[in-house]
Amino acid sequence: MLRPLSTLAALLLAALSPHGDAAASAVRLESAVAAWESRDFERAERELRALALARDPAAMTLLGVMAARGLVQPADPATAAAWFIRASRLNY
Repeated sequence: MLRPLSTLAALLLAALSPHGDAAASAVRLESAVAAWESRDFERAERELRALALARDPAAMTLLGVMAARGLVQPADPATAAAWFIRASRLNY
């Protein structure tokens, strides 16, 4: 169950956002997590990727989980590790 994860991610995102658009990013993250919870992994990945490209470490971490579990593509530990490393470089 990811509901507690989404709440925590939104709070962390609000604290970490350097651009003052934390509320919009938190809504987008909530939307991505809602897609995940409804098992629409393709939509979740699209939304998370957009956030990750905007340097959102929570989205990067969730993309790593998706890659590790093989939720959209076959499981890919190297891609998962790359996402986790990117998030960790942002002190996440």
